[in-house]
Amino acid sequence: DIPSPTLLKNMDQAVSLFIWAVNQKKHIVIVGDYDVDGVTSVALIIRFFATLKYSNYAYFIPNRFQHGYGISEKSIEAIIDLQPDLIITVDNGITAKTEIEKLKERGIEVIVTDHHTPQLEQIPECVIINPKLADCTFPHGDISGVGVVYLFIIALRTTLREQGFWTDTIPEPNLLEFLDLVTLGTVADQVPLVGLNRFFVKFGLELMTRKIQLPNPGPFY
Repeated sequence: DIPSPTLLKNMDQAVSLFIWAVNQKKHIVIVGDYDVDGVTSVALIIRFFATLKYSNYAYFIPNRFQHGYGISEKSIEAIIDLQPDLIITVDNGITAKTEIEKLKERGIEVIVTDHHTPQLEQIPECVIINPKLADCTFPHGDISGVGVVYLFIIALRTTLREQGFWTDTIPEPNLLEFLDLVTLGTVADQVPLVGLNRFFVKFGLELMTRKIQLPNPGPFY
């Protein structure tokens, strides 16, 4: 029931850039947002990094009062201080044209994943995954930021499968198990619960219910 993530414009470029960074052990920084959609988007990529057994990453969630929203004039220096080779924005970045230009001038690659409506004069020149891009053919334009990240991860898993990455040591993840985070971000961001969003939430709630019913594993020490 999930349309091919490759229908999202620039998906193949984003997948290639991500896999290049992982293969080269580049330092990847995830730039999120302080709302539930942004935080669950960051957590989703971190969970995927765990399946890859990849640890050369950091994340940055801006402080609402100190940095404002996303990659901004106030947050860019703090992000640069993390010494990224690749930045992946989640739930933000589509209007950060000036800031992303500064990052590119420093040789930092950028992938923007976002779901907010682009403004033509503010679209940055980098790899962008956003169902609201004017010439994007993905049939669901109202997914949340975490929904966009989830589709990105599906595309990554498929390409890694084709490249023979998954082994007995690094088994291929079941991405249905990631839908708890997708559900939280989707519901909290108040996107319409129809189409793909309804699919995410239906199966995500079932997953969360099963987790709640599991025996108590005890303190996490």
